[in-house]
Amino acid sequence: MKKYEDVIVTIPNYPKEGIMFRDVTPICQDGEVYKQSIKELAEFVKEVGADVIAGPESRGFIFGCPVATELGIGMVHQHFKLVDSFTAYENIILGTKKSLSDRK
Repeated sequence: MKKYEDVIVTIPNYPKEGIMFRDVTPICQDGEVYKQSIKELAEFVKEVGADVIAGPESRGFIFGCPVATELGIGMVHQHFKLVDSFTAYENIILGTKKSLSDRK
């Protein structure tokens, strides 16, 4: 079994100087590694007692949907960017606003 470090690609200084971007999408190119990552994520989510998974962008869905399906819990799209100067509560309130797809 490959280790995650063997498949995750590191891109130095991206998107800006001093950042080491870790591209996790190559995990999906190896079925066994992807399956193992979903299993481990599902174990963690179950351990913390989550009842829904929020996917902030495409990687959130690539990994979150199979975990949610495995555990029989919900999966939602985080349709807003977290605001650093807001408290966790304020960010949650911001997230309850209707998304564009909810508008008629």
